[in-house]
Amino acid sequence: LKPLAMVGYEDNDFGNRLTATDPTGLFWALGFNWQPNARTELEALAGDRFFGNTYRLNWRQRGRYLSTELTYSEEINGEATSALEGVSLIDSPYGYSNSSINLTDDLYLSKTVRASARFRKSRTLITITPYFEKREFENSAGDETAGGITATWQRTFAPRTTLTLTLHGDKTDDGSGGDNETFTWSDLKLERRLGKQATASIEYSYTRSDSDNTQDTYTENAIAVQLTHHFGTPPRKTTEPTFRRSRKQLWETRF
Repeated sequence: LKPLAMVGYEDNDFGNRLTATDPTGLFWALGFNWQPNARTELEALAGDRFFGNTYRLNWRQRGRYLSTELTYSEEINGEATSALEGVSLIDSPYGYSNSSINLTDDLYLSKTVRASARFRKSRTLITITPYFEKREFENSAGDETAGGITATWQRTFAPRTTLTLTLHGDKTDDGSGGDNETFTWSDLKLERRLGKQATASIEYSYTRSDSDNTQDTYTENAIAVQLTHHFGTPPRKTTEPTFRRSRKQLWETRF
């Protein structure tokens, strides 16, 4: 059990703001980190920032086959930052699902709860990740909620061949009377490692977006064939630690 303390000073300049909230001043937080064993960790912090009370929570539990995690965070974000955060449409095509995010200077306080469960046995990996987010906007004085879930099933049929199925769905509700949106995405990908430096894949994805604004409503079917070759030194292969290792090795690998 370790006590945690954090204190600092921030001086933010958010440009043309319409509210009287002062984004400058001291911030502090107190909490603890608790690791009762090599597979369990809990970290909690509570304090104060310019927008009021703030909290953070991170809980992890790792078992032989099942690993779970729960996090809660509060951060200031911007609409422009969210839209330009560099999410790859190939790796994560649902990264831009919230079409209400435009290139404006509005800011919001994001309060996010996210959980995940990861099950691995033999050649099968199953991951489920639900989340819920509340956005409290500064300039427009409105609020918005978003929630969704992502489920992934991955099966390695041979040392070099992997099949991955991903299902994602989320819904955004605009509390200030704006557009409400529902977004779903599914993807099936077959990947084959051709050698130490080359991989090939074929992928089919289906996307559907429903919105109160008909201009944001669409469906999409896509097929992608991709060949990747790494030049120079082959990339390091990262593998999940196995439970045949000692407890000390497992701790050092995971944490």
